[in-house]
Amino acid sequence: MSPKHLKPAGCLPGKLPLPNIFTTILLMLLLIGCQGKDPTDTETPPVVSLPVVDVQRQDIPVVVNIRGTVSASPNMSAKLSPAVAGKLVAVTVVPGQQVAKGQIIARLDNRQSLDQVKQATAALRSAQAGVAQARTALELAQKNLSRSRRLYNEALNPTQKATDPGIQGARGGVAQAQSNLTFAQNNLQRQQKLFKEGITPKKDLIAAQNQIETAQAVLNTAQAAVQQVAPEKDVIAAQSQLETAQAQLVAAIAQEKQVNASREQAQTQLSFTDIRSPIAGVVANRFLNIGDTTDPTTPVIQVVNLSKVIVNANISADKKANIRVGQSAKIVSLTEGSYSSVVTAISPIVDPQSNTRNIQIRVDNSGGRLKENQIVTVSIITDIHQAAITVPQTALVSDPENPNGRMVYTVKAGKLERKKVQIGIQQSNVPSGELLAAALRDRFASRVEIVSGLTGNERVVAKGAYGLADGTPIEEVKQ
Repeated sequence: MSPKHLKPAGCLPGKLPLPNIFTTILLMLLLIGCQGKDPTDTETPPVVSLPVVDVQRQDIPVVVNIRGTVSASPNMSAKLSPAVAGKLVAVTVVPGQQVAKGQIIARLDNRQSLDQVKQATAALRSAQAGVAQARTALELAQKNLSRSRRLYNEALNPTQKATDPGIQGARGGVAQAQSNLTFAQNNLQRQQKLFKEGITPKKDLIAAQNQIETAQAVLNTAQAAVQQVAPEKDVIAAQSQLETAQAQLVAAIAQEKQVNASREQAQTQLSFTDIRSPIAGVVANRFLNIGDTTDPTTPVIQVVNLSKVIVNANISADKKANIRVGQSAKIVSLTEGSYSSVVTAISPIVDPQSNTRNIQIRVDNSGGRLKENQIVTVSIITDIHQAAITVPQTALVSDPENPNGRMVYTVKAGKLERKKVQIGIQQSNVPSGELLAAALRDRFASRVEIVSGLTGNERVVAKGAYGLADGTPIEEVKQ
């Protein structure tokens, strides 16, 4: 065999010589060894600087956060329209202007109403003059009746002192006739005595009797003359005149009332051309311009008073939220701050379309910062967990073994120790459902209730401990 076909001892076809294989393995082991030892066997983990706080026990409220809408209180928002149809000739206010209760904010064309008031005023003056005349006539009739009655009584009663010259004269005639009758009667008695004694002839007795008859007739005539001075018919006529005057006065007063009612109606129609605000507030909207025609169904101006507002919120009828009238509530607006109040009304009716119930909260808005139709967050405290274990919200980190779980880092003997926890109520000044940047969120003090996993005596890392291993040494820094 030729020498070139001889192979070195220890070699296999297509392989390195065995000594070379061993050399390669040895070199590889040396290279691995040169890479260094396991740091966990020879080095201590670096110290981390993190803020540490005590776990706290505190009363933490159970809060229901829902969206609400601001609206004016009942009767504190008014869309003003005229009581009558007409053409708008003036608008005296602008949106944003403060107005007083009763202030004129717009006016309709009132020329026709003014003419009607003038006509009614003239008619009223005429009716008032008629009443005055009727009163004067009544006074005269009353005086005439009084005089007629006085004269009549004086004529009937001779013992009553007479004040009328006619009656005085007639009474004088009666007195003279009575005196003549008395004289005739005395003369008859004397003639009768003389006739019995035979001293006087019978003709003298007859003459004396005739003298009495004549004197009696004269007396009767004189008495009749007295009654003729103040006859009863004058009293009756005066009474009739008085009744007529009374009826005329009643008619005149009725006419005056009717005309006055017409004038008041005309004045009312005139007042309808002035559109006044029924409330004090602020002009919110203007709907029409000068020259537009309006009527009771077409508003001109809207005025609102937002010193006290109602926040309306809807809560699901299926949600077991123990909300009652009188519970504390907070109204939160990111632009206008927060307002404390209480639940004032809860509707017993469920809206079938949204399956919600309406809740109302009355809010003191004397500063006027909340606006009508503004969207706010309503936070209602439904319960309080007393002496609950709480940690800062930023202390919570995700559990790497459970994506839905949470844990915190406690500090024990200067080292970190992970604790799995179950969270409960979150107490936060950040309204639920509002989107805030992380930088802004740190401004709010938020704490979370821990219902299991902590005893309440621990100290925990406030933030920044995610991904650290158990036993990592820590240097505490101020929060």
